[in-house]
Amino acid sequence: MKRSLALSIVAGLMTAATLSTAPQGVALAPPPTPTAFDQAVDQLLGQQYPQSVVNTLNSYGDSPLGFRMTGAPADEAAANYIADQFSSIGASSVRKEPVPVDAWTLKGASVTVEGRAMTASQFPGVPGTNGALTAPIVYVGQGRANDYTGKDVTGKLVLVDIEFDDYWFNLTGEEARRRGAVGIVFTNGANTAPYHADPNGLASDESRWSLNGLPAVFISTNDGNWLKNRLNMGGATSASVTSDVNIKKHNFSSPASGGVGYNVAAEIPGTDPNAKAIVISAHHDAYFRNGLDDTAGVAQLLTIAKAMKASGTQFKRPVIFLATTGEEFGYADTQYDYLAGAWWAATVTHSSSASDPAQRWTGPQGRIALIINLEDSPQQAGPLYSSATPDLVPWFSSVADSSKDLLQHGYNSYQPYSLWQDGATWAAAGVPTVVTVAEKASYEGVNHTDQDTSALIDYTYLGELAKFYGRAVKSASTALLPHDLDSQADELVSGVSATQLKAAGADPQTVDALVAALQQYKAATAAYSNRRSSISSKRWTAVNDGLTSLQRYWYTHLSGFDAGDNSLIFPFQQTLNDIEHMKSAITLLQGGGAANKDAAIEELKQVGLTSAGLQFSPAVYAEELKRYLPDYYLRNWGGQVNQFWHVDITDKVRQIEAGNYTTSISGLQDVVASAVGGIDVPGAQTPSVHIDGLDKRLADATTALNAMTPMVNALK
Repeated sequence: MKRSLALSIVAGLMTAATLSTAPQGVALAPPPTPTAFDQAVDQLLGQQYPQSVVNTLNSYGDSPLGFRMTGAPADEAAANYIADQFSSIGASSVRKEPVPVDAWTLKGASVTVEGRAMTASQFPGVPGTNGALTAPIVYVGQGRANDYTGKDVTGKLVLVDIEFDDYWFNLTGEEARRRGAVGIVFTNGANTAPYHADPNGLASDESRWSLNGLPAVFISTNDGNWLKNRLNMGGATSASVTSDVNIKKHNFSSPASGGVGYNVAAEIPGTDPNAKAIVISAHHDAYFRNGLDDTAGVAQLLTIAKAMKASGTQFKRPVIFLATTGEEFGYADTQYDYLAGAWWAATVTHSSSASDPAQRWTGPQGRIALIINLEDSPQQAGPLYSSATPDLVPWFSSVADSSKDLLQHGYNSYQPYSLWQDGATWAAAGVPTVVTVAEKASYEGVNHTDQDTSALIDYTYLGELAKFYGRAVKSASTALLPHDLDSQADELVSGVSATQLKAAGADPQTVDALVAALQQYKAATAAYSNRRSSISSKRWTAVNDGLTSLQRYWYTHLSGFDAGDNSLIFPFQQTLNDIEHMKSAITLLQGGGAANKDAAIEELKQVGLTSAGLQFSPAVYAEELKRYLPDYYLRNWGGQVNQFWHVDITDKVRQIEAGNYTTSISGLQDVVASAVGGIDVPGAQTPSVHIDGLDKRLADATTALNAMTPMVNALK
């Protein structure tokens, strides 16, 4: 993903906690006595089976650098191999499941300057050059609006220090296009992040590129520095860029006529045919010939399945293995260009409307209970991190706490739930999910580069983690499902402050109704926790069905994304955050605009994507925000939640900078009123669309809680 999950976790460890108390009625993982499954894992390690999986997958590549992007030949070869492995293992219901995608086959790229040929890497979603593209080249720093001051790039190539972390780099691409450039050469800069560990390394990433965007490639830090030096010395007036790309666009209405990637699914039945299933997933598409992200995850997936079959291990619950495509990239011209395979599985192939009841994983009666998603692991001495939906945090942490023999490098549970992996779209579809990574903070300098190789994989640790996931599945296969309703309710309780909401301008009666509904729901979950251990085994199946329906309702009605698409939050939270920052700025300006100007601007930078918007031309930012509108034609998994108002207040900031405090205050007050009450705005494809305000979002939460309270009361 754009950022490694572990970096997000390490950055937020102030809120991380390793929990050691299991939810009432949930058994801790078994003691560290070797089981037949554990012994089978050891045998597979001795046979170097995981290594053979990694080596085979990394033998597939569409360019000398590798690359297994969805829909391209190398990724299809990977899907075929994985399906063959599941079949040879003896798993049930092995199938390749087609996913319509934008197939971007990256076949190689280079940049030549003054006779120096530099190998370049490519980005999925970014068009090629259709032969050599030769033009003068100009260095424009980070490629933001101010970086073009005094520079005419019409008809020229631009050299840009790429920024992977602070904003999506399609903004720099669109800025260059609107300035008249014909192509982009990206490299690392001294002040851009991440500064990749190897100065000779190459990088790639999902791009969110526009369909009419410029060709663009990436050269190493050392090559970039050489080129900058030549330009500073007055040389290197032109460059020649080649980027060989084959493109086949998706066709949702007729998938076979467009680009197609493949998820691979297989099952090992449980001892209880009526029990809800557990999904273990990893993605098989990859940048370069990678190791941790996520080739090793697929190796773990196959090792677990093979060890289960070799040892005759069956858990009460069926185990479904899912290797997805398109996790890294699936579609161009959208904000949600990643998680394609998981999104299609959750919303189409395995939705509640699937023709085969056995394939209905989501929806109120969906057959899966939870998902464990394996990402970015295992790196030697890398702690295991998990990001779980709140209902699963206590359970998964209790399994980890009982498995210190397998997790010798430590364990941390991180909240809020991260959106940088396949689990995000499953959670939005109503399926509780745990995502895990095992890596060190230094991996940020390696992720999505040609330095993420199989040499990083600790295969002994891979085996220990395979055993740990076996314990987790066994723990979740006993008695009642491990969803902790009380813990889940507590997260909402902590997010609802009547004082805070009313101060933001929310309707007092609406706030009071929400608080009352939440108190009733919390009382119901507390009562369920108290009686959970006494529920008769004869009722377990019915109660588990009720738990599944409840969780589906919770996540499909109470899920939202934050402004940066980093975390799963409640639908009203980003709106509330934006209102509070705008009201703080208004107060500062009313107290003396000139004196408080800088502080007011800093407050406004915290509103939505304003900080990024201030760095680019107004037209570039306005085009960016259109993609979040509910009528945008390609919303993908972003359309699973009720998006908040990505309001453009950059003009208000410019007014403040110019000293027009009265005008800016009046404008901000109007924006706050609309953010509370809702607003109709020009649509992306239609004349107008409606965006719900804070009051409506709070009222919807109240309605959801009132519907769920009797669902909890019925769990007995």
